[in-house]
Amino acid sequence: MRALSPTLLSISIVASCCLVLPSPVDAQGQAARVSALWSLERDSVDQSPQAPRQRRRRTRSAGSSNVGYVDNAIVGNQLQIRYDFASGVNRPDRAEFIYAKCGCYRVLGVDPDAPGPSLGLNGGDPLTTPFIINNLDYHEVALDLEYAFHERFSLFAEGAYRRLSYDLGGSSSGIGDIRVGFKTALVAEDRRYLTFQWGTYLPTGRASGGLGTDHVSLEPALLYHDAVSDRVKLEWEFRVWVPVGGSTALGTGAEFDPTDDFAGPVLRYGVGIGYDVSPEGPVRFTPVLEVVGWTVTSGIETGSTDGTLSTAVIEDAGGTTVINAKIGARFGVRENDAIFVGLGEALTSDVWYERVFRAEYRLVF
Repeated sequence: MRALSPTLLSISIVASCCLVLPSPVDAQGQAARVSALWSLERDSVDQSPQAPRQRRRRTRSAGSSNVGYVDNAIVGNQLQIRYDFASGVNRPDRAEFIYAKCGCYRVLGVDPDAPGPSLGLNGGDPLTTPFIINNLDYHEVALDLEYAFHERFSLFAEGAYRRLSYDLGGSSSGIGDIRVGFKTALVAEDRRYLTFQWGTYLPTGRASGGLGTDHVSLEPALLYHDAVSDRVKLEWEFRVWVPVGGSTALGTGAEFDPTDDFAGPVLRYGVGIGYDVSPEGPVRFTPVLEVVGWTVTSGIETGSTDGTLSTAVIEDAGGTTVINAKIGARFGVRENDAIFVGLGEALTSDVWYERVFRAEYRLVF
């Protein structure tokens, strides 16, 4: 015969006392004590270690992040499919951040190794024939997969298909550079996450088509997530993009030493805040506001107002700062399956692009 639990044994004893002393007053007192014991048992179950762990898992799900442009600090299993359309890219070879050194140096014969895209002269006069790409739009579809081996550690990989359209005519498309790396949580609390992220960009994109930078890049980063309240979440990032083995300044003129680096490090920083309109409802809707900035610490950039050599400028990119404002919303029927839609606009005269549209589907598993 199995032994009764202490709680059930106590209840049996109290019930026996009720049978032995059946007076109305005592019966009411015993019933009250039985009710109190049941309440105590229920409270002890609610306060068991299982409940806090379940709440932590929900709070720390990768789906808790609301931002669309700032990187997600929460470590977890997630799959993201993202579409970007950016327009008004006027200095695409700046520090070789978007794509490699302008192929116009190669076309002119001053740097036969310049890997980036350029329009052909076809025997035309470079002073009057547009061949320097000075404005373009791009479409990009990216697939980003993160897998967590532990609640504090994950690996990720991201690949993209890119299509560029040049205002001067022509286009190119294909697979872009691949990014791989890991995330490790330095702080993993119920409401706060501080994460170190390491990314490595591999030059898998065809540089002559503007699909890649033609060099490896390293990107250490710090990411932060704070559930300020049940409705408000604050997130920020600080990244350092460091090119390795980029192009040189050969052919850029007397202002630069030919052995100088055309590519240069870029600091990236951003902050985003989201407000859950219906945190307890069946449909999630969260408006999000983000501000993202980049500061180029060194490097060179090429520009031309009409694409010809007569208006071409070759400038030091060091000190250039670009600030963008992003506004959007994340919504879905559950936290682990959500869509983000957002628009970005440049706030500074220096731009990577004048505006950008982003649509993203995220599945947390």
